[in-house]
Amino acid sequence: MKINKFLTVVDYGSKKIRLSIFDKNHKKIYSTYENQISDQNVETKSYKINEIIRKAEKNISDHIEEIVVLYDDPKVTAIDLSIKKEFDQKIIVDENILLLVTEAKKLLQNYHDNLKIMHTIINKFLIDDKEYYQNLDKKLLGKKVIIDFKFVCIPNNKYSFIEDLFKKNSVQILNLFCTSITKAITYQKYFKNKKSIAFLDIGWERSTLTYFANNQIQYLKNIKIGGNHITKDINKIFNIEIDQSEKIKKAFQSSEEEFSYDKIDEQKNLLIKNIIGKDIDIDNLKMVILARVQEIIDLSLIENKLIDKFKESNETVLVLTGDGSKIFNKNSFHLKDSFNFAEINFYDESDEEICDAGEKLFYFNNYKFEQKNIKNIKKEGYFERFFNLFGR
Repeated sequence: MKINKFLTVVDYGSKKIRLSIFDKNHKKIYSTYENQISDQNVETKSYKINEIIRKAEKNISDHIEEIVVLYDDPKVTAIDLSIKKEFDQKIIVDENILLLVTEAKKLLQNYHDNLKIMHTIINKFLIDDKEYYQNLDKKLLGKKVIIDFKFVCIPNNKYSFIEDLFKKNSVQILNLFCTSITKAITYQKYFKNKKSIAFLDIGWERSTLTYFANNQIQYLKNIKIGGNHITKDINKIFNIEIDQSEKIKKAFQSSEEEFSYDKIDEQKNLLIKNIIGKDIDIDNLKMVILARVQEIIDLSLIENKLIDKFKESNETVLVLTGDGSKIFNKNSFHLKDSFNFAEINFYDESDEEICDAGEKLFYFNNYKFEQKNIKNIKKEGYFERFFNLFGR
């Protein structure tokens, strides 16, 4: 797909809309964001989109007609599918991948006509009984070809809802990508020496687990619990207004507290008292937050057939991302070691980096069919803050 002047990427989140514009040389020429309320009506949502797009158009002195949208929803699902093709004679496999991808998509739609494909991921090739994973030789010949796909899909009604929001503002969607997967594909490049990585993206109303083994996406799961549930827990248990509860939660993002199932500190937190003018036992507060964080991790992994593999190998690294995970910024969390992770780390992503990931994936997605390594888009030193959150 040819982009004439520039590419606009919008990350449409529950609490924030991010927008970045890139020129033909992949240089970012504009970036901004707008906050929004998660439960606002359709008219208000459309107005927010209009507001951020018109502000961007004014800045670049041009009209935005097409965009790439990043979006997460608890209904996003992953479907595995394999397709087999035997040819009369040996063919150049690389030249026939598009044909096989098209056949696989048609087969998927025949059985799941209620779904819209967001991502088409090739995890493995089996060519004349020999396995290949990435970077096929362009001259590789084969007669019997099997391809293992993973399709990431969203219900048609969810897609139509997002599409209509932008259509009302005279903007067409080029691609709708899953935010969590888009970020995970990009961020895994910072863990090149790790064979097994689980990214847990904690958003406002949902959390998404994306699991990689040997650079291949093996598992995807969404749950309807996110950072907002921590705020609601504080609100209910301590009888504090919801806006004050959110302020308390955010206060921990710049604090250096230890969250543990062992109560070792009986002091009161003056920081909390300064926020709401009320004494709250800091240990009780931290236990409430820790319990919800533990639940998010447990539910993301429950019913996962790979759990036993995690426990046996002791090689999987858990990486926490998303606005809902920012409470991990400077704090140490000692979680129940239910899954035997080798490490639990916090990845401090910026607003702009999310749209950067969308831009990279768009060009990769439209010009390549197999999943290859995306070039590093951040200079060395970006990933400075690794926080080992593992317990004693």
